[in-house]
Amino acid sequence: MPQDTLQLNSSLLVRLCIALMRTAAGQDSPLNEAFAKYALHALVKWQPRTPMHQIFADPFDETERAFLRSLALCSLPEAFEKMVQRYNLHLCQSDLPFLQALFDLVIGFSNKKISDMGAFLQWWERQGGAAAALAGGGGQNAVVVDTIHKSKGLEYRAVIVPFADWELNPKANSIVWMHCPAPPYNEIEQLPLSCSAAMGSSFFAEQYAEEKTLSFLDNLNLLYVALTRARDELYVYVPAGAGRAAGRISDALQMAFANFDPARFAPARLTLAEEGVFEFGSPAPCAAAPAPVPQSAPVVWNAYFSRGPVPALRVRRGEGQGGFVPL
Repeated sequence: MPQDTLQLNSSLLVRLCIALMRTAAGQDSPLNEAFAKYALHALVKWQPRTPMHQIFADPFDETERAFLRSLALCSLPEAFEKMVQRYNLHLCQSDLPFLQALFDLVIGFSNKKISDMGAFLQWWERQGGAAAALAGGGGQNAVVVDTIHKSKGLEYRAVIVPFADWELNPKANSIVWMHCPAPPYNEIEQLPLSCSAAMGSSFFAEQYAEEKTLSFLDNLNLLYVALTRARDELYVYVPAGAGRAAGRISDALQMAFANFDPARFAPARLTLAEEGVFEFGSPAPCAAAPAPVPQSAPVVWNAYFSRGPVPALRVRRGEGQGGFVPL
């Protein structure tokens, strides 16, 4: 799966916890409160009989505000536990791994730095939130789904490019900055223009041609990256009927194969007319499967275990007795 989906910030439940902690730490804003109420409604059906527009319109009542303010007086782990129990966040089954991972960060921060909610939020904003993620299972026998951009510099035994059909031309209606050589517009250094094919027959024809060339080059480079990630096997899928023009990467591939001489790359097989297939080489043999090793069943966390509020033991050093006395 994409690594972005494993980041804690990708979880609505985690973002809700952070929003509630901001309110508790006095860092609230109308937008933060509206998001917290929306997330509570979406995740745990908080105030189920209240219309969505009313949820956004009404602020937290004084009871909720008093509860959230009281969290600032607790240690960071205790405040987190109370928040989970108050809003039944442990019932969000699909996001429990993210909730547990966030609690682990809370515990780690409290042990290594300071058990303060404001300090934790500051750390989260500056570095923790962007970097924190669930363990991705790297090195396991699994399929990795990723974008071409994010695969730069990586190598895989086998690669599948399922949709080799992106645009070569500049993105339609994107904003480009150009200089007009004709007066009186030439007095303006740069003009923001909506990119379209009509620019090819305007004052900006030369600059549009340059923009188009750069776009072609960028997208061909993207194809190069996609085709060079495989070590042993590469499979590329192009839609049927491509090759009639040169507006998409699929057209460029089909036009290239139309003028291809298989004899130069024997034992290549090219059957574009009949099957639409180009083959070169042979599939790498699969390694023999190792003997199965008896393993215990994996542990699946389907519940968030909370210790609940536990009375803390507070002691002070006894005077003149050399020991400690319970408070």
